Amino acid sequence: MLDPMKIMLEVLLLASALLIFRHAAGRHGRRFVIGFTAATLVLNLAFYYFAAWPLYVTFGQSSGFDRSSLHAMVLFDVLKWGVFAYVFGRLAVGLGDAGLGGGFALLRSNPRFSRIAGVGIVGAALAIGAVYGLGFVEYRLGYLDALPWMWFKDDPVSFKLGLWGGLRNLAGEEILARLGVQSVLLYALRRTAGAPVLAIVFSSLYFEMWHNGFRELYFLNFVGSCGFGWAYQKGGYESAAIAHCLADWLLIVILPRLLL
Repeated sequence: MLDPMKIMLEVLLLASALLIFRHAAGRHGRRFVIGFTAATLVLNLAFYYFAAWPLYVTFGQSSGFDRSSLHAMVLFDVLKWGVFAYVFGRLAVGLGDAGLGGGFALLRSNPRFSRIAGVGIVGAALAIGAVYGLGFVEYRLGYLDALPWMWFKDDPVSFKLGLWGGLRNLAGEEILARLGVQSVLLYALRRTAGAPVLAIVFSSLYFEMWHNGFRELYFLNFVGSCGFGWAYQKGGYESAAIAHCLADWLLIVILPRLLL
């Protein structure tokens, strides 16, 4: 849906990526990236219509948009993610080839699926521990009105969003934060000591701002994103995507219904 802050951050990122695209985009793996882009379109289309569509309807009712306008907004969002997948994917392939880390693990020689999954599981555990840990501290300090695992308890809307959103994030938000922001930062900071750590931190800060539009910054998305950023640096995009998918399922769908 229309969010000026998100649009501004996305435009700045896309412009930055296009500026360095000619110098850093991967020269191989184009067919892989095209396939990845197609998967992105399918997963995002399913997410928007099977999970997020009621939110669009509510937005349309409050803002005066008719159904055809809402469908156009959904299709615009889906196509936007497809553009991100192709541009940022090509960029990340080139940086991975240059040895800066990240990229796609499946394009490396002899990819180990057990390592990809293992790094993803560890990244999810780091993200969940960080979100719950910081959330508990902020709740005790009075910044939050409820413990984070209570936000989604017995909420059918969040259940559907978490379930489909986790699946969608196999080709969703990590495209923006990892293939996009983290890759741009890895290139920009390539001659700087500690570039991988700085790229993780600043891409996670971007992710926090993008999620919240500079409002209600509790940095829970930031600390979770640091876990995904670590997974990207260690295991490639696939590990980061697995980490984000598992974290969404656990944080939004499963753990709130198990914890008191």
